[in-house]
Amino acid sequence: MVHTDIFSDSQHVVNVIHLLEIGDPLRWRYKIANYDRVSRLHEVWKSGKFRIHKVKSHLDWMLQDTLSKCRISMGNYVADRVATLALKRCPSWMLSLANTMARRFEDERGNLLSVFSYLVDLNLEHGSLDSKYKKPQTVNQTDQAELHHLHRTILPSSYFWIS
Repeated sequence: MVHTDIFSDSQHVVNVIHLLEIGDPLRWRYKIANYDRVSRLHEVWKSGKFRIHKVKSHLDWMLQDTLSKCRISMGNYVADRVATLALKRCPSWMLSLANTMARRFEDERGNLLSVFSYLVDLNLEHGSLDSKYKKPQTVNQTDQAELHHLHRTILPSSYFWIS
C-alpha cells in the first residue's frame, strides 16, 4: 500500500492520528478536543495509509545537520507563515464570528463552573444534613477542604480547546 507522510508540529494532530491508527477513538470522546471533527475523520480513515511525523517547531533550518532535517524545518516554517498570512487575509465577518464564538464559549464555561460549584455545595450540605439526622459520618476537615479545592479545579482551562 502506498502511504503518505504527514509532518506536524502539533502534538494534538500527532495524538489524534495515533488514535485513528491504533483503534477506535470513540471511547475517548470526552478527552479529545474537536471530537466532532475527529469523529468525521474516523469515518473515512484508512489505517496504514498515512504516517505521522512530529516536527519541532521554530527551528533555524540553517543549523540542521542533514539536508532532510533542513527541508522538514523549512517546510514547517513555510506552513506557519502561510497560516499567519491566511489569518491576516481572513474576512472581517469571519473574525467577528470567531470572536463571538470564543466569547460564548467562555460564557458557557463560566456557567458550567457555576453549576458544578452549586452541585459540590449541595453535596456538602446534604452531608451536613445527614450528619444531623443520621449516624455521624467521619468526614474530616481535610476532606472538606479537598472538595472545596476540587470544585475550583475540576474543569481547568486545558479541558477546553479552540482550534
